[in-house]
Amino acid sequence: MVSKIGTGERLRLIRGYQSQTDFAARIGINHLDYARFESEERSPELDLLIRLKCTTGCSLDWLASGQSPEDAPAIDADALAGIIRSIESETPKLDPETKAKLVLRLYEEFRKCEERNEQGGI
Repeated sequence: MVSKIGTGERLRLIRGYQSQTDFAARIGINHLDYARFESEERSPELDLLIRLKCTTGCSLDWLASGQSPEDAPAIDADALAGIIRSIESETPKLDPETKAKLVLRLYEEFRKCEERNEQGGI
């Protein structure tokens, strides 16, 4: 689930009790630019989000979208391993990039089937 709070609010949360000026200096940007990010006049670019992650330890996903790692769907490691083994044994001559795409596609289909089964459909 994506957070209902905006980027500006997330920035205020990680800044805590520091002033905007002090926090901006800590992450290496101008305090006026930082104020524009908090007021959501501007959106921080990826390089700044990475700096924020490194400085504060917050999840990059959370900083960018409000989604926490706990919100991400769990990976079924056994199913994924089975798909990889099958592809390796059935298509040994495929290049690694094609195999990776095939693994991803098959795993996505597996997840869809699992969701349908959980909802009572076939």
